[in-house]
Amino acid sequence: MFLRLVAIDLLVLLLLFGQQVFAQETTRDSLGQLAGQESDLIERVLDRADGEELDALDRILWLQEHPFDLNDASKEELQTIPGVLPREAAALIQLRKSLGGFSTIDQVRVIPETGDDLYERIRMFVRVQEGRTDRQNMFQLRSRAMRDLQPRQGFLDSSFAGSSLKMYHRAIYGFHRDVEIGALFEKDAGEMTHDGFAAGYGVMRNVLFLDQIIVGDYALQIGQGLALWRSSAFGKSAEAVDIMRSGIGASPYRSTGEFNFFRGATASFSADIPGGTLSFNAFASHHAIDGTLQPDGSISAFYATGLFRTENEKAKRNVARETLVGATAKFSSRYEWSLGATAYTSKFDHDVLGDRLGELNGRRLHVFSFNGDIHLGRMTLFGEMATSGDGAAAGMVGLVLRAGRRTDIAVLYRDFNPRYVALHANAFDDNGNTNNERGMYGGIRQRIFDWLKVSGYVDLFTHPWVSFTNPFPTSGKDILVQVEAQPSRPLTFTARINLQEEERVSYGEDFFGRSAAMNETERRHRLRATASYQVTKSIRLKGRIETSNVHAISGNEGGILLFYDARFQAKEGWFAEARVVFFDTGSFDSRIYEYENDLRGVFSNIAFFGKGRRWYLLAGITFLSPLRLTAKYSQTEKEGVSSISSGASLISGSVDNRLSLQLDFRL
Repeated sequence: MFLRLVAIDLLVLLLLFGQQVFAQETTRDSLGQLAGQESDLIERVLDRADGEELDALDRILWLQEHPFDLNDASKEELQTIPGVLPREAAALIQLRKSLGGFSTIDQVRVIPETGDDLYERIRMFVRVQEGRTDRQNMFQLRSRAMRDLQPRQGFLDSSFAGSSLKMYHRAIYGFHRDVEIGALFEKDAGEMTHDGFAAGYGVMRNVLFLDQIIVGDYALQIGQGLALWRSSAFGKSAEAVDIMRSGIGASPYRSTGEFNFFRGATASFSADIPGGTLSFNAFASHHAIDGTLQPDGSISAFYATGLFRTENEKAKRNVARETLVGATAKFSSRYEWSLGATAYTSKFDHDVLGDRLGELNGRRLHVFSFNGDIHLGRMTLFGEMATSGDGAAAGMVGLVLRAGRRTDIAVLYRDFNPRYVALHANAFDDNGNTNNERGMYGGIRQRIFDWLKVSGYVDLFTHPWVSFTNPFPTSGKDILVQVEAQPSRPLTFTARINLQEEERVSYGEDFFGRSAAMNETERRHRLRATASYQVTKSIRLKGRIETSNVHAISGNEGGILLFYDARFQAKEGWFAEARVVFFDTGSFDSRIYEYENDLRGVFSNIAFFGKGRRWYLLAGITFLSPLRLTAKYSQTEKEGVSSISSGASLISGSVDNRLSLQLDFRL
């Protein structure tokens, strides 16, 4: 099946584009070069995320493959590059004006104090446009197949209706940068083909007085995410001062998450007026919703996994529809400040019965918000305030400050009312729900020497009302410190400590011997040390040791993980990477996450627990210039177990292995 899939795609591509394939020249951002770049940035911003795939990863990779033109990008667009602060984006715009336009990316280095650091952070995501290449057409095709080689219980007892093959296909065509059409299809393992996820969009830019029109599937990123941020977003990470969101409005939806997008149409336009620029964006969506439908026709819970393998899971598909209309307006002053407003109304065709505060009850939801930011020399202030439902409010305010020649500081305060309903929000927080939270965050990035950098944050938070997992109000803290040292150009050391405390519910006996729930403080300590050595331009070696310790009233336990890997990148357009991982933890409570490279567009951040080992081999080759084939084989072996996972996903035995193939084509 794998070979058949690849052979069919290859044949179609050669028939359709044969003459263009051989005429195409390798460009700076070719697939071969991108595959050889370091994944350290992706790991820094996403290594605390969970899940197989994230549209945040898709956005990073899309930007890497379609870098901004430094002579054309706006300040808001530059701020979407991971690690770029508002002050740095403004400095790039100012330098562009003083130079009359960039001629090379290296000119970024002349920015006082931060030029060299900024160059390293943006060089993968920007370019200086030459000639009229921006008028060329673009075509991309990605086809992927993944299969677990050990049968899961759902296939053995036929509770999974479909095959064990996981498939993904995406095609995107762009015409003169002003027109873009995209479509994708994904079938999860165990799903029938007709149960797979299909999405698509069409984009037109610079049409009459409109800046952009999107028809089909799209995402919205507005303000700081309190009212609308319908996509995943970067949260707490080693990029400790990168906390200010840059809401870029509407964008085509190119990912596979089956819950984080709108389906309908959106249009935006802007106009220069005295003192600045005024922009508007209107949007409408009519989208099927997955959830649990009760006998009386009400929805008791939404279902966001996107898995439809069993009859029970299929019963949750498309049980209701949401109709949403809204608009945003923003004024961007020439004097380095902006102010925006958002309003939308949402209506479901079934009653939604949330059983806790912060959940929708009924069929209608109205949300209104203000957001703004101001740039004052070395400091940027930003914030947003939103209301929903019966007037419950959520707010956040923060600042990012260049405190010294080599020091950046970020501070953020947030207060989300427990009654605030945030169906389409995704703001910076701890619990991921954008409600029932109050917290204070402080982060710092300090370059002590040219070869030594320290970054870290402290986040203190409370959940003032009961939550899904806790019948009591709770509080906690999250502290991270990371040190990065590069004593010589090929050698890099990174050390990290992460301390987390949070109150959680436990059950025991009270004074009278009755069963009772109570809060206990759970403490997690994680230590990590990583070393990377670039032996030659083609060979890189990397190793890591990480420990985890959990302390709770119910008991203490710990764990350790080690990995070693090697990567070889050939000039001829092929690469190979191998890693071996050893882990030993007490249980899932002391799990340790390991981010690893995978097929392009696949997010792998695996939670290891128990005792065992894992290894994988990842290899790719570019041929005929725009074609690239990538393959990965991975195998995890656990000691002292007779099965892995549980329920329909159970594997009999101690081995879990997978084979994956992907074909990329790009013109």
